[in-house]
Parts: sequence; structure tokens; C-alpha cells
Amino acid sequence: MGASNILMEVCTSKKAESKERIIRNIREWMENNKFEGIRDKELDVSILIYVNKQRYAWQDVDNISKVVLDAISNDRKKTKSNYLIDDDRQVIRLLAYKLMREEIPGMDTDEVRLSFRVHNPSKQMVLVDSEYI
Repeated sequence: MGASNILMEVCTSKKAESKERIIRNIREWMENNKFEGIRDKELDVSILIYVNKQRYAWQDVDNISKVVLDAISNDRKKTKSNYLIDDDRQVIRLLAYKLMREEIPGMDTDEVRLSFRVHNPSKQMVLVDSEYI
């Protein structure tokens, strides 16, 4: 139903900072009127993240997933927060995959690929990435 790529450094030791970066990077995407009908639905979510060699060794995929899910969820503390889902409890299935990214000299940018659909128990979840097909 929706997909987005985010280029940024994701550092789970700085969760609040990483969450704000994600929100900033996909703010307009989350405001898409086509998503209005899913903000309170049960969802299947896929998170594919490419991290550098150093962070790959110590970052847990569940912590990365939590930062991303927090970033797309409604922050009730902020009256005008942009969000994709009302609460991360709506996520019925989560497919998360951490990969080591190709090192590019002078760059320290990770990539997060986020996709979601309304939960459908009769459909399987698979990663769609040309490198793995």
C-alpha cells in the first residue's frame, strides 16, 4: 500500500535523535491523504535497513525496528504530530531485516526501506529487493 526510502544514519543508542530524523525525512509522505483510511487499521510492516559495518556488528534489529515504529506512530504528546499509524500495536506482522551496506568512502549514510499494507492473513510477507530476487 505504501513504501518509502529514508537515507540517514540510524543509531539506536540515540533513539530520540534517530526518531526525529525519520519523522523529518518522511513527514510529507506520512501526511499523504491516501493513508487516512489505514491510520487505525491492523497492518503488515516491512523494514529493510542497510547499516555500515561498525553499526552492523552491535545494533539489534529489534531496536532499529522499535525506533522506526515509534517514528511512524502518533505521538500524543505533540498536538500536531505527523504519523502514519495511530499506535504500533496495530502492527500485526513485522518483517525486519538488517543488512550490511556497501561502504562508500566519505559517506556515513544508512538506508531504511519501509513498506506497509493493511493486514491480510492470507498473504505471505516477503522482502522485495532486486539484490535478493
